[in-house]
Amino acid sequence: MTSLQRILQRWYADPTAEGAALRVQQVQVLAAGTPTMALGNLFNAAITVAVLWEQVPPHWLLPWWALVSLAATQRLRSWSRNRNRPPPTQVRPRTLVRATVWSLLIGLVWGLGVLLFAGQVPFTHQIFLAFVVGGQAAAGAAWLGVFPPAFLVYLLSSMVPLIVGIAIFHLSPATLAMNALLVCYTAVLVHAGYQGTRTLRNLVRGDLEREELLRALERSRADLETQVEKRTAALTEESNRLLYQEVSERKRVADELRGQQTLLRAVMDAIPMRVAVKDRDGNRLFANRLARALWNIGPDDPLPPGPAMPHLPAAEQALRRAEQRAVIGDGRTVQNEHRRQLTSGREEWVRTTIAPVRDHSARITGSVIVTQDVTEEKLQELELATGQLLRVVPGPVLHCRAGRPLPSHEPCHGAHARRDAG
Repeated sequence: MTSLQRILQRWYADPTAEGAALRVQQVQVLAAGTPTMALGNLFNAAITVAVLWEQVPPHWLLPWWALVSLAATQRLRSWSRNRNRPPPTQVRPRTLVRATVWSLLIGLVWGLGVLLFAGQVPFTHQIFLAFVVGGQAAAGAAWLGVFPPAFLVYLLSSMVPLIVGIAIFHLSPATLAMNALLVCYTAVLVHAGYQGTRTLRNLVRGDLEREELLRALERSRADLETQVEKRTAALTEESNRLLYQEVSERKRVADELRGQQTLLRAVMDAIPMRVAVKDRDGNRLFANRLARALWNIGPDDPLPPGPAMPHLPAAEQALRRAEQRAVIGDGRTVQNEHRRQLTSGREEWVRTTIAPVRDHSARITGSVIVTQDVTEEKLQELELATGQLLRVVPGPVLHCRAGRPLPSHEPCHGAHARRDAG
């Protein structure tokens, strides 16, 4: 690829993202300045015709004016047709080629016209033409400078004929100095156009870098969100697993506790004794089957509230509460055996053990009362003792009522008494 081909490719078909974005911006700037430049061409052409009307024959002047007006009008029509379209996302090379061709045509119309008029007007009018063409070139630097090919063909096609016309038809030391100034002016405009292109390229590069930065930030944000989602999912899964383990463990412990409670109740119910557990204030916390039977309540019925013992007389209740307070107070175990009469009228012999209940810190939290009904045992002991007494003491045996032997000092009376021969 030759140097010219590389330059043309860079201007018209740069494949990079920066080149594509730069072409889009160049077309937008060219389109935005089209109406101003077209109207400026029409106005400057009209002023030029008016000024040169007396100097240039109309058959040269009017066709030139018609060409300028036709080119400017065509540009206005093209701009009006496309102004409401959305900005392009990409620009084909032929669009920029067409813009270059139009710039060349407009520059040639002005340059060849000035060259044609230079031999027919005095030097003062030539200065006027220099101002007009130079002003047009300066405006082109601001408008076409963003696209160097279009600007260069317009600038050279308009300024070179001006300089050549002055040099051919008005050669003098003053015109040579004027041409030197015009050459410098042209070089300055070329530099200004180049700066405009570089500024636009820097803006495009900055936009691309900003977009790339935004994309990078968006990717980082997406990656961060993905990582957060994954981490959240992992933590949620771990939390759910731990929660499930905890719930399962609690359920296992609860089931085990219920099993132990059921086993404890079964064991307590199997014990042939009355077992009750009370807190420090005497409120019942637990009672086995025999204790509940004493109170005439079922295994699932609530325990009698408060510390009262309605199955015992008031005096008996006072004695039992005193024993429980002693156990709670000093932590000793109280055991006794006594005969008592229940509020139902039934008498019984009981062997009672009251022991303190302690928690894990050895603090007394209540008491356990174990009561064994030993009435039958006591009766057997009494009969045994009576039998031994009768074997030792000779003589008749006295029976009273149910046939139970009585000591000799307790005589039987009436028809209930009888004597056995032994």
